[in-house]
This record gives sequence, structure tokens and C-alpha cells, in this order.
Amino acid sequence: PPKRSPLKFSDIKADNRALVAINKATQTGFMNGFPDGRFIPNRPIPRLQVLLALASGLNLQPKAPINQTLSRYRDADKIPKYATDEIAAATEAGLLVNDGTPDLLNPNQITTRAEAAALVYEALQRSSQ
Repeated sequence: PPKRSPLKFSDIKADNRALVAINKATQTGFMNGFPDGRFIPNRPIPRLQVLLALASGLNLQPKAPINQTLSRYRDADKIPKYATDEIAAATEAGLLVNDGTPDLLNPNQITTRAEAAALVYEALQRSSQ
């Protein structure tokens, strides 16, 4: 359900065909856009941002110590400080889908459509439990 009014972005015109979806995603808390007031709709989305959106939208909170949870990733040092709570919560919730390398998060890797589908599927499974 909506948690807030739609956000206004300086780079999204009223006739943008994705406006309805963008409004829904921001109203429900799954996405926020960038601090400078832009959404940047055509920018490729890194894995970190997909996981942040899902963790935020599902209101996931870490239960175990964050450093303990994130220590399973060899590349945990690449997770920005502002994202550690959400990534730890997403990890604990089992949202991450790794292709044979469960010890790598690859937070800056561009998300493919297949990865995004798998992540959304895991989030939907979790939210229906």
C-alpha cells in the first residue's frame, strides 16, 4: 500500500510511459530516486540498488550483527556504509541469488533482467510468507 505521496523528479516528464510505475514504486517505498531530485530512469541499475529497493520496500531489518552477516562476502568492503543495514537484512531474508559464487555480492555489477526477475521473485516469496 502507498506510504507517501508520489515523488516529483526533475528528469521525469508527465508524458513518460513509466510514470505510473515510478509513482507506484516511490509511493510504496521501494524506490526513492537520487538525493539531487532525479530518478535517472534509463541508467543501468547496479545489484546494490536493486537490493536496497527490495529491502526498503519490504521494510526488512537486520536481526544479527551487521558485520557478522556481511562477513560471508569477500567483497563486503565494496558495500557503501549507507547500505549495510539493508544488504544485511536482504541477506538474512534470503533475497540474494548468486550464480555459484555465494561468497561474492558483486554490489556494483549491473543487474541483468534475469537477475532482477530472480530477486523480485525471492522478494515476492518472502512477502507472501
